[in-house]
Amino acid sequence: MRVRIYHQIIHKLEPGLRIATATIKLTPRNHEGQHIVRWPLDVQPDCRLYPHEDAFGNLCHTFSVEGPLDHITLLAEGDVETRDMTGVVRGTVERFPPSLFLR
Repeated sequence: MRVRIYHQIIHKLEPGLRIATATIKLTPRNHEGQHIVRWPLDVQPDCRLYPHEDAFGNLCHTFSVEGPLDHITLLAEGDVETRDMTGVVRGTVERFPPSLFLR
């Protein structure tokens, strides 16, 4: 099945803010039941996105914008092909064993 995603976040800021820096986790990964066909990210005001992975293998993007600012708009949209895996996710990035998260 092909799924189209449109996710917009409008983050309101204190008026007159001069600079803002953030790391966002809005990018899905491919795995056995999911293929990312198209996935652009957009930040307004316009800025450069610096991609990286966190310690858990999540795809992240860090950015800084300069103002004066009163809001930041984030847009993640794209197309994802999925297939039925009967509820089991396979082929994902797992940096730590599940036992690490059990208490």
